[in-house]
Amino acid sequence: MATPKYTDVLAQIKKAIANPKDTKLVSALDNTLATMSHSDIFQLRDAASQDSAAQNIIAPYEHRAFAREWASKDPLTAAASLVAAIPAYTAAKAVGLQGGRSSASLPELTQGFTGLGEGLMTAISNALNPAATK
Repeated sequence: MATPKYTDVLAQIKKAIANPKDTKLVSALDNTLATMSHSDIFQLRDAASQDSAAQNIIAPYEHRAFAREWASKDPLTAAASLVAAIPAYTAAKAVGLQGGRSSASLPELTQGFTGLGEGLMTAISNALNPAATK
């Protein structure tokens, strides 16, 4: 059962699954998921554990949040690691070497790299303006 915190997001996901051509709805969902923390998205995935369609929608954003948060905190290690790990993980899922709650997908790959870019931009911004991070 979803916690109240995630009930609205799960309802939005179900609407997007039922109406994939509703660009306003899909865009709103994208905006919501794209800004959630990795912890929140991980919990959202747990709340939707029995819904494979929802897992396939949420998963790319979990990859994005993970990459964004790691790269913002440890940009050199994250960049060096994720440039190879993002496509390797997706490829391993695609050929059955790695299991997961969702299918391998192009959005999983692109959202991972988007998150890496966002995290690196945050790290650069913080380095250039350290007073803003306090």
